[in-house]
Formats: sequence, structure tokens, C-alpha cells
Amino acid sequence: MGWGGGKRQILDKLKANLPSFFNTYYEPFVGGGALLLDLAPKKAVINDVNHELLAIYTCLKDDNYIN
Repeated sequence: MGWGGGKRQILDKLKANLPSFFNTYYEPFVGGGALLLDLAPKKAVINDVNHELLAIYTCLKDDNYIN
């Protein structure tokens, strides 16, 4: 069972509605980052109301875990 509001279970539906090409991926409610991590875009701008969660993503990004 996923997190309430998680996108993992609907990744196929979400990806089917994405443009075939984009320069920057924008995610206003990243949460667990299911779509972000599945797409692995070269450039992304993420946000979430949970500032501690964003701090984790920042730490990972700064240590080159997320490119």
C-alpha cells in the first residue's frame, strides 16, 4: 500500500499524458517523488509543503544522488 496521495500506482496514466519532450520537469507536490524518480529528468524544479522532505532531496542532490 502506498502513501496517501502517492503517484506510484498511477505512473502509467501520468506518463501517458506528458508531452513527448520537455526541457524542465516541474513538480509542485513532489512527496515521495515517484514520477520524478521514474522520469529522471536532466533538469527539475520540485516543491512540497513539507520543508523537511525538501531538505532531504536537497541533501541527496548536493551529494549527487539525484542528478
